Amino acid sequence: MAYKNQYAILTKGLTKQYGQALAVNGLDLSIEPGRFYGLLGPNGAGKSTTIHMLTTMTSASSGEAWISGREVKRYPVQTRAAVGLVFQDSALDRMMTVDENLQFAAALYNLNKQQAEQRISELLSVFGLEKNVIRNY
Repeated sequence: MAYKNQYAILTKGLTKQYGQALAVNGLDLSIEPGRFYGLLGPNGAGKSTTIHMLTTMTSASSGEAWISGREVKRYPVQTRAAVGLVFQDSALDRMMTVDENLQFAAALYNLNKQQAEQRISELLSVFGLEKNVIRNY
């Protein structure tokens, strides 16, 4: 279906259910490239759950989603590479060290150990933090 490529985000019947609780119910959404779109609603309306499904942080119970023409479920790594996401609240695990959090983030992008270490070192250097972070080698 070539038409999926014309949308930045496309969902068909996207649903997430937690036990008996229905968090997102059959969401059909189509957002063209270059458009801004806001998800507004009260707490519990399914906004965060929708974002989590679109960014592969949780899987849909049913339905389909595409980001930049790629099926989210089938291409999770490419989906995460195409999406920039900034959380309202810190996504860091405060029980983990900075290095452990960075390694966890690298694992989300399927970087192997060598790629992760190289990228982490580069980023620590860019931000002038290499001397401040204890590395777990």
